[in-house]
Amino acid sequence: VKRWSIRLIESLKQIDSKIVLVCPDDTFLRKQVDNEVIEKLSTYIDDKLIAINLEPRFDGWEINEIFGVRDRRSKWLSSMMPQLWNKEKLIELIAYRELNPREVETIGTNTKFNFGIINSNKYFDFGKMGGVYPYAITEGKWAREIVGFCKNEGIEIDFNELGFFEK
Repeated sequence: VKRWSIRLIESLKQIDSKIVLVCPDDTFLRKQVDNEVIEKLSTYIDDKLIAINLEPRFDGWEINEIFGVRDRRSKWLSSMMPQLWNKEKLIELIAYRELNPREVETIGTNTKFNFGIINSNKYFDFGKMGGVYPYAITEGKWAREIVGFCKNEGIEIDFNELGFFEK
């Protein structure tokens, strides 16, 4: 897992775009994404505001139009939830250190960069269920969406072993 950040950098260098969507977390979008919103959010990303998180806003951040700038005192400025990034600044942030995804989430706090977050779940629906955003595995159980994904990818899993998350 420690080489994850090095592999991420190697992959990013193969992409021509200045803005990239990075979404390694095991989330599922449950509705069609509006490309115009993605394009609009991309125009705000620069050398100071280097990323905009696409998960719904949590309290404590200043809101500006469809997104807000995260409070600098937050432990989780950066995120491995689906997030738009300034590709070069993401590479600079990781700086060829061997980090796992969770460590990447915490290094943003000690940087000069700002991070944004959208202010509503009307743009990207991650399907909050019973107060929880279900991931591939939530509270020790599978999300139902993973079944189709695994079938399409040829991944065989005994889903009966953990059961399914229901809230």
